[in-house]
Amino acid sequence: MRESAKGDTAHVLMVRLKQLFTLLAAGCLVYFGWQARDLLGDIITSASLMILAAAAGCWFFMHLLSPLFATVVFRGSGFAMSYRNALRIHLANLPARYIPGGVWHTVGRIVAFRGLGIDAARISLFVILENVLAATVAFLLGGGLLFHYRGSDSWGSLGILCAAASMLVLLMLPFLLRFWMSGRGLVMPVRYYFCGFIVFVLAWCVASTAFVLFVSSFTELHVDMPLLEVAAAYLFSWGLGFLAVFAPQGIGVFEVTAGELLRGSMALGGVAALLAGFRAVILVADLLAWLLGRWLLPGASGSRL
Repeated sequence: MRESAKGDTAHVLMVRLKQLFTLLAAGCLVYFGWQARDLLGDIITSASLMILAAAAGCWFFMHLLSPLFATVVFRGSGFAMSYRNALRIHLANLPARYIPGGVWHTVGRIVAFRGLGIDAARISLFVILENVLAATVAFLLGGGLLFHYRGSDSWGSLGILCAAASMLVLLMLPFLLRFWMSGRGLVMPVRYYFCGFIVFVLAWCVASTAFVLFVSSFTELHVDMPLLEVAAAYLFSWGLGFLAVFAPQGIGVFEVTAGELLRGSMALGGVAALLAGFRAVILVADLLAWLLGRWLLPGASGSRL
């Protein structure tokens, strides 16, 4: 009884902490944007709408890639999940990403998977793999590229450390999950882990391309670095935001880290406020993908293999 009460209290405190941090981060970004409003105005008016549209198009395409991961995991663990069903569920739950808390897109998909008859063990396997691979692949690519471009400076050293830790986790993951699955009657051949890894590599390549296009659209921002380094800044900043459990969807943490890594001509606060605009690009792409899903993909079904 006491343990349950303690657990409820910890959950409430975490929810309140996330809400407080979200308000604080959003307030700081608005403040920094207002402080740099003149310079931001010049930069925004110089933006290329065509390149911004291309950035939204890249993010839209990522929504077509992401459901492949669900088909890989569920088929690998013995349930015949079609790409059409996975895509429909992914797109239908996109609005849940904007419910405060940052977890409701996952919760919505879990409910939909249960509606297809997928058992809790397979869904748990999917959630574990999705979260672990999302973070490790982001750090592996982003941290490795940061080290390549920054060398042994503070960011480069942190990057290679995170990349090495991620590689270790990726190598150990199939063996650790084998023990976890053995008690739940599940088996998933190693080739499915590799396929899931490839899906995330492709998805992160597309997502980072969207960010590179977003940054490149502002000709007055003067970010003087290779495009792959800009991609590394995105991936690594997203990874840190993901680990910051108190910041829903990494808000604030992502913008400040990416702003520091991009080393533009603006002050850090101004860059962070500008980069918050990337969320608007994501919103447009999410809305278009959701509308497409409602129009083209009704119904879903599935069965055990």
